[in-house]
Amino acid sequence: MFRLVVIALGLLFFPFANAQNPEHLAQEAYLQALKHIVQARSAISDGRSIAFVEISENRTGSQKTKQRQLRLNEHGNEVLYPKVKPSDEDELINWQSSIMVEPNRFPKQAKLIRETKSTWILSIPTTVSAKIDESNQEVDSSKINKRIQSSLVTELTVSKQSPRFLALKVFAKKPFNPEAMVKVHEFIVRFEFAEAWSGGPLITRTVSKVLTGSYAFFIDIEAFSITRYEQFQIVN
Repeated sequence: MFRLVVIALGLLFFPFANAQNPEHLAQEAYLQALKHIVQARSAISDGRSIAFVEISENRTGSQKTKQRQLRLNEHGNEVLYPKVKPSDEDELINWQSSIMVEPNRFPKQAKLIRETKSTWILSIPTTVSAKIDESNQEVDSSKINKRIQSSLVTELTVSKQSPRFLALKVFAKKPFNPEAMVKVHEFIVRFEFAEAWSGGPLITRTVSKVLTGSYAFFIDIEAFSITRYEQFQIVN
């Protein structure tokens, strides 16, 4: 009889225990944050344009400011104008990023790594890849990108209060060789997110990139940039 009572109490307690499990709570926060992104994004998917200011800064502290606009096309893809010449690191790497956060780029589930008092730190698959000329038969782009993605770690920070994405960090824990003649010494890219305006879509507020390495042992690769996006407003 006593054993039956213990089992019954265990069954009653299990749903409560599961609900308080950090992994469960983190996953719930992640899904709520994704849902919010979809809902806020759908509010401007009718072809309206959003104006914003782009401020880019290089290693010396020199800044360039541009007035730009974005809209979502009929397929829901982000279109930016005026178009600008990509930076050196953007010529090398497909960062899989956008100014307006794209929910389809995130998986259905994320793995809890650790937590703080106010945030969940989650692991998601790395989607960053190298831009490779597919017509070059001597280069196996699939093999190179598998090496890159297996060498990089992607961590997503989610707020516990009013769950939303706060930041995404992609980095290498140690140097790696994406191909024989190339060595990456340091790879860090961090995206910080915020609402474009109160109740508005989630946007990338700041992107910082550091990429150092070498090619053929004597050619140095070095890229550093910080880009901020500010003053978002609907213009039509």
